[in-house]
Amino acid sequence: MANSPTNFIKSDPDCIIDIQTPRYSFLSAQYKQSFAYKTMRNRLPAILENIIENITKDAENIIAEFGEETRKEIYDVADRILKLKFKLENDYVMKTFKGEARDKKLWNDFLNQQNNDSNSFLKACWLYAECYVYRRLYYFFENHRILKTYDYFSQNKQKAFTISVGAMLNVFEVLQSMKSHISDDNLKLLLKLNLWGNRCDLSISSGKEVKPGDNPFELARNLDKKIIVDESCKIIECLNHADRKNSVIEFICDNAGYELFTDFILADYLIESKLVSKVRFNLKAMPWFISDATFNDFRWSLEYMKNHSSPVLREYGQKWQAFVIGNKFELANVNYFWTSPYEYYSKFKTTYSNNK
Repeated sequence: MANSPTNFIKSDPDCIIDIQTPRYSFLSAQYKQSFAYKTMRNRLPAILENIIENITKDAENIIAEFGEETRKEIYDVADRILKLKFKLENDYVMKTFKGEARDKKLWNDFLNQQNNDSNSFLKACWLYAECYVYRRLYYFFENHRILKTYDYFSQNKQKAFTISVGAMLNVFEVLQSMKSHISDDNLKLLLKLNLWGNRCDLSISSGKEVKPGDNPFELARNLDKKIIVDESCKIIECLNHADRKNSVIEFICDNAGYELFTDFILADYLIESKLVSKVRFNLKAMPWFISDATFNDFRWSLEYMKNHSSPVLREYGQKWQAFVIGNKFELANVNYFWTSPYEYYSKFKTTYSNNK
């Protein structure tokens, strides 16, 4: 790998101001007393270091799977990630993309619209900058002939799923009794279970394992006071007034692992209670924020369950795979909006859908 002065970073760049984020300002890393600063100065560099360490440590296994030609690609990617870390730490401008990526125009249009004075890693809105780092990271892999299919977060996500089996079994035990008594209260509880599955987000922990508690429903009840806005009643009212024979509900999936499992649980309940006829899962087009669920993570999770030693995991793994075949669980077409820099309230969603 090429030498880089990354390790010589001792102090903050001149753009950093030791204050809280001013009112009406974008949350960005230039304000030292902010979440964005901790993310861009500490958490993201650590994540990039971990990826370099993991792919170089696992190089021989990757080469065994993909071939000797991969060796050069591995070290080329590691070198590029190291340079990205240096640019991040030194507040470089976020450059546009080249290559053949299908979302290149989306990203380049966005970057070209940004103010020249704030289109850098630490001065830009934190959301834009962090999304850019993950998109640039995937860019390094997708522009190689062999590594373009390699998910450098797959081991993290699979481990997150396997260490959650105890919590999953507990959920199944309670789910059985719920199905014998369909009610709005049960649906509210499953919505909360799904909400708090997000506590296992690996990007917040910089990739460190986050194991759910052994009693997820009790945890969901105890965390009620942490919910800022609860519109579950509106969701249930909407479902109750829908055309149940033809209704489709869209799941915008976040994390793989335990949170994806809670997506399956909620989807199963909606279908079994005949509130909807189909659940459509919107997944990420590329590895994203460490633990975000991709199409491969969806398939791997069901296959893992189907082959597990636990009878109940096997039963539901087989059942949900049958739901996929029977079109009750549907995978939405790739939509690069979910891996774009745009906020979810943005109107750009359909513009960059492959459905068009």
